[in-house]
Formats: sequence, C-alpha cells, structure tokens
Amino acid sequence: MNSHNTASMNDEGLAAERLARAGLSRVTEADDYPARLGLEMFGAVRLWELIMGSTPLPEEHTSYREAVEQAYGSNARAHRHSKLEHALQRWASRRDQSSPERDLAFITSQGGGFLIPGDPGWPEALNDLGESTPYGLWWRGSQPVPTNTKSWVAVVGTRDPTPYGEHVTREYTAELAERGATIISGGALGVDALAHRTALEHSLAPLATAVVLAGGVDRLYPAANRALLERIGTEHVIVSEAAPGASPMRWRFLARNRIIAALSRGILVTEGRHRSGAISTAVHGLEIGRWVGAIPGPVTSAASAGPHRLIRDYPVELVASATQLCETLGFSTNTQAMQAQAGQTPALFGSDPAPAAARLTDGLTALEQRIVEALSPRTYRNLDEVFAIAGLSVPEAMPVLSQLHRRGLAVQRGQMWKRGKIGP
Repeated sequence: MNSHNTASMNDEGLAAERLARAGLSRVTEADDYPARLGLEMFGAVRLWELIMGSTPLPEEHTSYREAVEQAYGSNARAHRHSKLEHALQRWASRRDQSSPERDLAFITSQGGGFLIPGDPGWPEALNDLGESTPYGLWWRGSQPVPTNTKSWVAVVGTRDPTPYGEHVTREYTAELAERGATIISGGALGVDALAHRTALEHSLAPLATAVVLAGGVDRLYPAANRALLERIGTEHVIVSEAAPGASPMRWRFLARNRIIAALSRGILVTEGRHRSGAISTAVHGLEIGRWVGAIPGPVTSAASAGPHRLIRDYPVELVASATQLCETLGFSTNTQAMQAQAGQTPALFGSDPAPAAARLTDGLTALEQRIVEALSPRTYRNLDEVFAIAGLSVPEAMPVLSQLHRRGLAVQRGQMWKRGKIGP
C-alpha cells in the first residue's frame, strides 16, 4: 500500500487535502473499512476524486481487490465491498448531498475550523489511533484543540447517576479542575454534563472543558443540555469528526468514544452499567495505552457494575480518593498542572498516592470514614443527601455525625453540613 503523509505538503496541497477530508467526513463513517483502505491506498485527494465520479484506473481496481483479499483471505469474495466499484456505489448515495466547500465555509462563519493531519495545530494524541485516526476534527469555540492535550482528563459515566455517582463525579472533577486539568467528556446527560459543569465552576486551565459530540458541532445534543453546550461552544471548545449538520446517530456515539480516549491523558469512570458508553471509552483508552481509573461503588448498585467490571477484568486502577487520582496523573500541585498546560509533562505514576489517600480517613472507624467521605469539603449538603451517599440510615449515621461535629471533622450551618478540616 502507498503511504500518504500530509506533513510535508505545501499550502496548496494541504488545502486540497482539507477539502477531500472534509468530503470524506460527510460521505463515510468512522468504521467504514473500504474508505479507510482507499485512504491508505490512494490518499484522501484521489479517493475523493473517485467518489465524485472520476473513473478508476485498471491498476486501482486491481490493487484495491488485492488489498481486500489480503485482509479477508479466503472470505474476500464474500465481503460486500471486495470490489472498488461496489464501495463507490454505496458512497454515491451521500455524495450528491455533499459539499465540502459549503461545510468549510459554514464552520469558518461559526468561528471554528477543520483540523487535519499535517496541520501545525493537529492534536498529536489522535495519531495514537492509527488506522482509526479521524479524517479530520471539526471544532467551534474560543480556540481549537491544542496540539498537546497531556493535561486533558476524560471523566465519563452513566446518563442516570445515583446520588453517590453525582457526589464522586463532582468531587473528583473539581479537584482535577482546580489543579489545572482540562475536563473532556461527551456532553451527554448525567455524569458527562456534571463533569462539564463542575469544570466550568472550578477550572484553572485556559480551556476548562471540551466536548466531543457524536453529530456535527452545530447539532447540540441532547436538547436538555443545549444551554450548557452553547456555553462550551462559545467559551471553550466543541469538536466532532462528523461534518456540520450530521445527526447524532447511535453508531456515531460509539465511534466518538475513541476520540475522547485519545485526546485524554487518562480516563476516569465514575459510574456506569455493565455495558455502557463509558466502558467503551475506557477500553478504547486501554487499547492505545491511556491510564484508566474507576471508582468503586456499592456491590448492590447496577450503576457501579461497569467500574467493578473494569477493575476486575482489565488493568484499571481502583480510585479511592480525588487526591490519589490527581497524584497518579501527575497533578500533585497547581504548578505541575500549569507545566502540563505549557507542554511539560509531569511524571506519570511518579508518586505513591497511598499516603495522601490515607490521610483523609486515618484514625476513623468504618462508619466515620463513610460519612466523612460523603461530606463535601467545599459545599454544604442536606442530611438526606449525605446519608444517601454514605449508604447509611438516619439511626446509624446521626450519632456518628454528631461525634464528627464535636471533633471538628463535620461543619454544620443550619440544616446543612460539609466536611471539616482533616489532618494537619
């Protein structure tokens, strides 16, 4: 196969490449094997010419068929796109509605752009996806995705979190954001939206948060999160591999998870069912060498089945505290976080998180530990929420909370409570 490297192209060649890749993002899908094969063999510009009606050369027919046979062996003839003309016929159904020139003009009018491999601003982390690297990345916002995303952390989880899931998502995301991490997620209901909102409230990073959409960057989905997505798309950044106007179809949600994984330094799964998009993101991350952590929950909770599965079946770290998470990812101090923003990579796994994680609960009984961890260090919560997070009844928890209050480990304001100062 030929190798088509855009890194050495001149401006004219890069413009032609951008136009072709914009067209491919409209006509093909992320998991379209014939398109990936055609891109590798012919390059984006020639593949787009073929899609737009250029007659394939005899050697192009032959080389394509041989490549399919090499990939599928004896089953090649059974493959529905073993012939180049079959693939071209399928793409023709979308070709007539495509106009990459229109799409590029539209994204420019929205204050965004379309990054492709070979651009000076192309996010290098996406190259880790290999053959699954997006044709390009559509973006809108205050600035494009930076070339270095080593300070980006993905926080993902269920669309229907429990109070416990909401609690740990807020706490862990806030700690990351306050240490300079950019929080990336998928903009969905539940954990995704909560992670984005928490980042907006607490972030010290130039880009507080980033959304990877399954549809076009102008298709703000779900509608319930429209105001949130509008804000992120104005003040921070929204990205997608799908062309503007593309609908957020189910298969695109699954495909976009690999982009969330690739753009992140590490991936945190806070809650998720046994099979969920969050688990998909985590597995994509593991496949390309990303650190993945999961927060355990009650064994009786279906919402924690996903993290438990990851911890049991994959090389995934059990995350027991926000401090552990930050230190494991190298965000030990705000100075380190700012170094990461500047492109200086903190040492991954460079310190032992256990002592810092232990300080929170040193000398406490098991019940005291559960209540302390259910209390927020920043915001006051009512008792119903605290006890729900701790998983304790009022008769069990109230005497323990009173003891913690007397020791200054719980602070009361009216009917609301938060965590007191722990340790020196």
